[in-house]
Amino acid sequence: MKCDVLPLPGMENGEGGTAAYLHKGDGSDAIPKLTAAGVLPSRRVGLPQRSLSFLFQLGMNRMAVDGSIAQERRIYMRRGA
Repeated sequence: MKCDVLPLPGMENGEGGTAAYLHKGDGSDAIPKLTAAGVLPSRRVGLPQRSLSFLFQLGMNRMAVDGSIAQERRIYMRRGA
């Protein structure tokens, strides 16, 4: 059974979904940078690539996120929403 909300590393290449929430974690500055780039809860996000870095598709824009940010489970996604 697939979970509806999962950390970003649980998503597959080419899969899309909606950002469910962003986890602050250790208080680093990753969350303000992500929100400034448009990664917000309820925003539709595509994931064209997930090797070394994670490539987001936000509307017509693409942005890369370092794999360590994704692996620290900061970004949680809702599949196919």
